Amino acid sequence: MQELLRCDIRAVISWGTCAALSPDLQCGDLLLPELIIEDGDRYFTDKSWADRVRGSIEDNRLNIHHGSMTIARSILADKKQKMDLYEKTGAWAADMESAGIIKTAQSLGLPCLVIRAVLDEVDTAIPGAIIKHTDEFGTADVPGLIKEIVQAPRLLAALSELALSLHKAVRTLKIVARRTNHTLLCPSS
Repeated sequence: MQELLRCDIRAVISWGTCAALSPDLQCGDLLLPELIIEDGDRYFTDKSWADRVRGSIEDNRLNIHHGSMTIARSILADKKQKMDLYEKTGAWAADMESAGIIKTAQSLGLPCLVIRAVLDEVDTAIPGAIIKHTDEFGTADVPGLIKEIVQAPRLLAALSELALSLHKAVRTLKIVARRTNHTLLCPSS
């Protein structure tokens, strides 16, 4: 992140997908959290920037939520893991990156905004065979996954469901990118 200062970066956005912890969140919903929670520490996103982004997309039939997010230390594979984290933190969703991003941005005095689309709902379970063949960055080991599918074709249904969920989440992020234009790039008016 020190490189950001040398590159004249003036703000940071944590952009991507998240896992729902709240049963109120559906796949494809948009989360613009006001608060990121990590191990009891609390980091607030730039409220005025988030309000301007929210204002530029509210009329686009997106389900927009505010609330808070927390960190997931590993893939949240089932409802029990998600509900346990929800009860522990009260956060609406979790991802693996936003806490580190906002903590670093704030340590450098940079405003930070978090924009996340819900990929998997509370009830979505990710089979162990899929997790086994996914690295810490979310990249699939395709040959290993194909071998698992050949041995257990029912995994295709879970993969298809995840692909549909990813499509919905990406569609939401594309709408945000198109509708926000300069608002997304300018943390202050």
